[in-house]
Parts: sequence; structure tokens; C-alpha cells
Amino acid sequence: MSNPKSSPSSSLKSFQEQYKLRPTAAGIKKAASPIQQPSNFHLFVKAGLPFLLFSVGASLVLKSAVEGKNIERDKSKGLVSKSERQARLDSEKDDMMEKLNKKWKKQDLD
Repeated sequence: MSNPKSSPSSSLKSFQEQYKLRPTAAGIKKAASPIQQPSNFHLFVKAGLPFLLFSVGASLVLKSAVEGKNIERDKSKGLVSKSERQARLDSEKDDMMEKLNKKWKKQDLD
């Protein structure tokens, strides 16, 4: 029986030799030719433009989300400003209630 330690290493070496990458003639020609760099415009369209669109879109979404959150928080605390009409109606109601209270105080209710 052979030594168990030498057997796996020799089979590994034979496997590596069998599947070793060998450059082909076409591969050598491709490696020798200079690689054409993409133009700046092409690079911007492929990488820069999507990045800018994503950034602007994300900022708009976050802006609207934060505004909505603040509006809901203000509504829950009662800090929302009323419309002019509603404010006028509330002031008229307060004035009328004051007048009624004064009349009731002047009249002696038995």
C-alpha cells in the first residue's frame, strides 16, 4: 500500500497539469492588441447618469417622507394651523360665548 500523504498530492499535481490553462493563438492576439478605453461620455451614461438619477430620486423621496412625518406629528400635537375661515369661525364662537356668559352673569338665575 502507498503512503496516504503522497497519494493525494500526486493526484492533485496530475489534476493541475491536466487542466492547466494554455494560451491559444487567438488569446495571444487579443492580449497583444491594445484595449480600447470607453469614452468619457459613454462612461458617464453607463455609470454617472444612473448614480445621479438615484441620488436625486432618493433625496426627493426622503424629503416627502420627512415632511409627511412632521405634518403628522404636528397634527397629533395640535400645532396645525387652521384655515382663515376656520379661524374666523372660532373667534366668532368665542366672542358669542363671552357675550352669553356676561348676560348670564348679569341675570340672576333663580
